Amino acid sequence: LPIGSSEKRIQRGMMYSKYMRPDGAARAALSTSSSIDGNIRHLNWQQHFQDTISKLSLAEASAAGGGNESNNIIGREKEQHQIKCFLQNAITTIDSDKEVDVQKSNLFVLFVGGAPGTGKTVSVRSIVYRLKQDQAKGNISAFDFVSVNGMEMRHPFDLYARLWEAVSPHKQSCPPNEALARLELFFGGNAKAKKQGSKSRKRRIIVLMVDEIDYIVTKKETVLYNLFDWPKRGYSSHSEAQLIVIGISNTLNLPERLHPRLQSRIGKDRCIYGAYGVDDSIQIINGKLGSSSSSNPGNIFHPDAIKFAARKISSESGDIRKVFHMCKAAAENVLNDLESGKRNLPRNQAHLGIIGIHDVQKASQAMFHSMYRLSVSNASDFEV
Repeated sequence: LPIGSSEKRIQRGMMYSKYMRPDGAARAALSTSSSIDGNIRHLNWQQHFQDTISKLSLAEASAAGGGNESNNIIGREKEQHQIKCFLQNAITTIDSDKEVDVQKSNLFVLFVGGAPGTGKTVSVRSIVYRLKQDQAKGNISAFDFVSVNGMEMRHPFDLYARLWEAVSPHKQSCPPNEALARLELFFGGNAKAKKQGSKSRKRRIIVLMVDEIDYIVTKKETVLYNLFDWPKRGYSSHSEAQLIVIGISNTLNLPERLHPRLQSRIGKDRCIYGAYGVDDSIQIINGKLGSSSSSNPGNIFHPDAIKFAARKISSESGDIRKVFHMCKAAAENVLNDLESGKRNLPRNQAHLGIIGIHDVQKASQAMFHSMYRLSVSNASDFEV
């Protein structure tokens, strides 16, 4: 049977105890007693630490900015607005009957660039989540969302197999060469379909997010060329499905380093993400820990500790994931000290605000000045 935290066990005991009847004075006294609530919080300090550490995990850092995909990403309102307008215009254009010269106006491809940990991927997912809600209300046409990550591919050509498996009617898996041929007909269309005037047919809309797009760049750049060419060619030939591509890169100048013919397919539209500022990082951390006020009530971190971590990472790279990692390491170190008896809980406020600047400084030194880090950073290419 699941046991749960001490607070939950006390609540269940109060619920099923014969001495705690609904009309009894004991229940009313216990439910309104602040001292009992304080004892519960004190008994549950280990659970509080564990909950905080789990909220600072890498998975939570990857969803930084809000606890729900439908929330606005903190500090990324302008970029989210640009992505949302791009997707809305693309989907509306596909459903409309007006003729659009896709060779002059790139409506179906958007390049998103920025340093790692700046909220690019979570912003796109948040926008898609909200558009799906609009789709359920009938405010926007139906579309399917597919996400692939270049780092997960053993070879760039494996993207064809992943993409076909995601968009095929029966989730068919096949080798990359066969998948490419099927995707060519599915997204690229053909001359016969164009002559028959299949524009009147309801076309399927696929929104594709390609994360870590730098890892699928090949010598001849064929994979990227096909991805960015299918949206234009499919719209002109009225293919069975219309592809909309959002390519996400950790560099800002990836399009400029590609062949000119591929640059023309990507277009000039860019959505660039800058590094997180100090205030944004503090707001994100407080939001994740369930505290939006500056005094951080109920938070095991002192406000100055979070501010120190935000300033430290902001001066280094602005990667919000490193802020999460530093705070998590500090919380784990303090928890180990408390459990081993090297450190005692303060009597006032129990464990609230117990993690101070010196704890975050120790975690920062372990991150940036450890022997492992220094040895790897100073090693040659072949030594790594």
